[in-house]
Amino acid sequence: MSYSIDKTTEFIKVTYWGSLTNDDIQAVTKYALNNNVIDFINRIEDMRKLDSVNLGFKELSGFTQNLRTLQLPRIVKTAILTNGPLQYGIARMFQIILDHPKMKIEIFSNEEEAYKWISSVD
Repeated sequence: MSYSIDKTTEFIKVTYWGSLTNDDIQAVTKYALNNNVIDFINRIEDMRKLDSVNLGFKELSGFTQNLRTLQLPRIVKTAILTNGPLQYGIARMFQIILDHPKMKIEIFSNEEEAYKWISSVD
């Protein structure tokens, strides 16, 4: 397992490390769906500890296709923390291809700014 899920705050924080795989993304999504949190709780996805990414456009596209079918009761925000071109590129690709009217995604390199944005009221 190359991720951890912390739900002790007003949002969920998922931290990834090592090598990010399609299995990791699917497991985090399954956790969120099984615990009824994907459509109600804002989240921070911390990718700063990733060394490599072993998923491409095909896997990310399949993942986002499933998310686009969700009927969300409100806007859900995701702040993605990155610290290099690898993490930023994957986060940006995710942001572009998700295209869900009730999912807002922003990418940050500064954790304080990410927390400020995720906590702000729209």
